Amino acid sequence: MRFGARMMLLACCAGPAVAAMLVTGSGSANAAPLTPGVSSGPSFGPHGGGPWGGHGPGQRNCDRRQLERWDVNGNNVVEYVFGGTHNFTYAMTFQQNGSCLTGTLTDNNIPNGPKTGPIFGTVNQNQITFSYRYTFAGENQGTRTFTGAIGRSGAVNGTWTETGTEGASGTWSLEYKARQACPPHVLRWQPWRECPVHS
Repeated sequence: MRFGARMMLLACCAGPAVAAMLVTGSGSANAAPLTPGVSSGPSFGPHGGGPWGGHGPGQRNCDRRQLERWDVNGNNVVEYVFGGTHNFTYAMTFQQNGSCLTGTLTDNNIPNGPKTGPIFGTVNQNQITFSYRYTFAGENQGTRTFTGAIGRSGAVNGTWTETGTEGASGTWSLEYKARQACPPHVLRWQPWRECPVHS
């Protein structure tokens, strides 16, 4: 951008803001000290409604309005390694809103009861985590949590652990890559490459 155009843009945007500060008396001299809030109940997240921010385990600090680099919305497949040698898959549906991640996981190896259940987690920059809680009679998996990273190309992989007596862990990856949150025309002028993401 040329110097003249930059100055014109600055004058158009900064002028009204400075005038508003002068008229209303807002500014650093008028600022009141901030007092940190203390949690008085079970709500830990910005959304209230329970100990999981109103959404579920693993979403204590998600923000539905947070700008993100990656979009994982839609159907996908988790390919995971169990016991070092056995490969299995889950059918997934991800619903991402800002950094909040919900959706469903289908495990066809569940012997009784529903094979599909909810997931809860977060996407933050290039980090992703989500959990699924096994509830069928006789289960020994507990809650299985998948933690991973989104690479520069959008490939997603990481490790998983579980809380149950089975005590298994392993590696996982997504069959389909994450998409950039910003459309190509935005990427040209936005160096930090973060945009709104909604399911």
